[in-house]
Amino acid sequence: MRSPETQSENFQIESLEALDQAVRSIRQRMTQRCVVLMSGPLGSGKTKTVETFLRQMGFAGSSSPTFALHQVYETKPVSIDHFDLYRIESEDELAGAGVYEVFEKPSGLVFIEWAERLGDLENFFVPDWQIIHFEFYFENGLRQLKMRFNLGR
Repeated sequence: MRSPETQSENFQIESLEALDQAVRSIRQRMTQRCVVLMSGPLGSGKTKTVETFLRQMGFAGSSSPTFALHQVYETKPVSIDHFDLYRIESEDELAGAGVYEVFEKPSGLVFIEWAERLGDLENFFVPDWQIIHFEFYFENGLRQLKMRFNLGR
């Protein structure tokens, strides 16, 4: 099986306006079945990025599932599942959080913060779902977002 072509793009996030513009640009390339694997240090912008997606999709409530591990938000045209795996310590906890069950839905947008807790992200694969990797980091004191996504899925 030929691996899908990947594309990469970097965003410098200097302000909430820059984040808003980056999210708007990214949303245009997402499919109706998309999982976003998010990794990066504390305070690098993972949760704020999810909140920006939610706001742009018409959801106005609170969006940090840190203590619940998993939240579902009903938005149009798809529902959003948001996982924060920061507190996950075992494979049993990961399975209990419902991470794998969301991929049985006919459509949806799934955000997984601290995705490195899932294991080898380079080989993370869900049939018929678009996979996007967000890598958050700091460079010269500024927040950076590197996005890699697969084309053709």
